[in-house]
Amino acid sequence: MPTFRLTKLVTIRKADKPTTDFGYSGQTPEVVTTAWAEITPLSGTERVTADQLTPGSTHRIVIRYPSVHIDTGMMVTDGTSNYEILAASDLGGDAQYLDLTCTKHRGAIGRETTR
Repeated sequence: MPTFRLTKLVTIRKADKPTTDFGYSGQTPEVVTTAWAEITPLSGTERVTADQLTPGSTHRIVIRYPSVHIDTGMMVTDGTSNYEILAASDLGGDAQYLDLTCTKHRGAIGRETTR
């Protein structure tokens, strides 16, 4: 099992759901958990491979396996950037690390994705 440099403290939140066709509710999304993470942009080859399963993938985030359920559509925030979770998988199948395939958002949570 590879080792990871979990050097960034991230917050995982449930995404804000739109309430109308014109915008978002404005409520702060609920915090699910915080975790130490390694955030890396996908290389060209990884991006092509990831796009076959999850179109729009731009980053890989690895965290220790959390005690709560992490689902697609949730948001990861590292203080400066926001990422939408497109897929989550158990690395190695032994519940030690969780691999999150994400897309980076340019603006506020739930808006202006890089897709």
